[in-house]
Amino acid sequence: MKKVLTGLFFCLIIFGGCSNSKPSAETKIDQTSGVYDYISGTTNLEIKKVELISENGNKSEGQVEGTKFQASTPALINDQEVNLKIDFTDGQELSKKIKLEKRYAIDSYESFAEKMNPLILISNGNAKTQFPVSHENGIDVIASENGVSTSVNIQDDQLIGLSVTDEGKDINKELPTILACFQAEYNVTDKGVIDAYNNVLDSKKRTSFTSGEYKFLFEYNDDKLFADITKIH
Repeated sequence: MKKVLTGLFFCLIIFGGCSNSKPSAETKIDQTSGVYDYISGTTNLEIKKVELISENGNKSEGQVEGTKFQASTPALINDQEVNLKIDFTDGQELSKKIKLEKRYAIDSYESFAEKMNPLILISNGNAKTQFPVSHENGIDVIASENGVSTSVNIQDDQLIGLSVTDEGKDINKELPTILACFQAEYNVTDKGVIDAYNNVLDSKKRTSFTSGEYKFLFEYNDDKLFADITKIH
């Protein structure tokens, strides 16, 4: 260890700081979540902190693991440009502008709630999830029943996306009922949605399915099953 440190010190003297690489980052955008846009990536230097700064100045701190990172920002009904700011452990910084494409509204939120609520009750007497007919704009958990929490992203009174998290306590009531009712109300007739759902239960691997205007994503994280519904055009 002592010889390695000596060699490194010699390198710094001779080459005037050859270890101070210019920071760079490769990024990937994921817009499959019902409520958030995710930006992940890797860098060539160890990261200290990552932030996403929205157009209106809101900041959200991301997760860091060595040279890897992931950060999120609320998905919007309009195109947006966020600033990815990375602070490195050696004191250097990197800023990168990232454009995020707009999301499409599934329905007006009030209409969605009025359609889904009675059908859920009729379809499964054990399911208790209900969507409040009136709700303020933003991202919020609007129901938590039988170990299943349901989040919505509402903007301009429009439902932008839906995200359902099952903690594994009740996998046969709330989530499959919500999926079946959504299919019925929004004319998603292809059985591929349920097939994708069953596949993720068996394989525990990320699975997605697109039917018409809607995309369904299923994935496990920390033994929790996440299901997201978005409109793709």
